[in-house]
Parts: sequence; C-alpha cells; structure tokens
Amino acid sequence: MAHRAYLRFKQILPQRVKDVLSVVNQRLFARRRLQRKYGAWFDVDWRKKFRTMSDAEWIRAYDDVWKNHHNDCLDETDSALILHSIAQSGKRQNKNVREILEIGCGFGTLAIAMAKEGYAVTCLDVSTEALRKAESRALRDNISIRWEQGFAENIPFPDKSFG
Repeated sequence: MAHRAYLRFKQILPQRVKDVLSVVNQRLFARRRLQRKYGAWFDVDWRKKFRTMSDAEWIRAYDDVWKNHHNDCLDETDSALILHSIAQSGKRQNKNVREILEIGCGFGTLAIAMAKEGYAVTCLDVSTEALRKAESRALRDNISIRWEQGFAENIPFPDKSFG
C-alpha cells in the first residue's frame, strides 16, 4: 500500500526530482532488499558489469545462481505444451523430429520430459552447477541425456545437427 502511494506521489514530481529519488532508492533500499531476498552471494551490481564480463565470470555467476537458488522455472503443464508443439511442428514439416538440442536447460525438467517421450536430447547450459543438478535428476530417473557446458552464442555443434 505504501509503495503504491509512493509511486502515485512520484508521478506528480518533476523529472529531476524523480531521478534523484531513483538514485536514493537504489542506493539505500533496493540493494538491501535484493540481498535480503537472494542472500549475500547475489551480486547486486551485475547489471553494471554484464557487458564486460568474461566467460569465466559468466560461468561463475550462473553457478552461484544454481548453488543458491532452487526454482525449477518450468512445470509439467509447460513441458506438455512444449512437447505437443514439437510433435505438431514435425507433422507440419513432414519430418519425424527425434533429436533435440535444448539450450539453457537449467534444472533439466524439459530435457527429462523429452527424453521420457523418446527424443534423443542434448542439453547445453553455461552453468556447470545446473548441468550437475540436471544430470543427477536424470540419473535418478534412469534417463540418458547428453550434457554439454557452453554458451548459446557459440553452440559447439555443426549446423543441422539436430532435428
């Protein structure tokens, strides 16, 4: 409630005052709120750094997320809809899609669902920690998936390797 009142109040202020309030808010409140929400491991300044981060820094950042955050981000309904779309796409193209590359597999929920449906799945993720967790989940379900660490901007497979 107080936040809404603040936003309404801020709308009537001149732009220069709004800018100053934004800086004060970010420096005093947003940083603390983010660290309370995610923990001390969370780099509040990542937005300022992301354009200049090295590959090793990206990997470390994503590994930190997967070590400290456990949100699956995908549920069974999402997986079912995606699997249905893949099947429909194959039918429209008169193509039997059997090999799939999932980029950014995270916890492996979709990859495991696809493998259970009989697809040959390869997963690419920047985070070695995410891949470790996903592979562990797949092994518990006795699912075979190929796990590769790498960046979506530099896919380590030849064109048309999947489909």
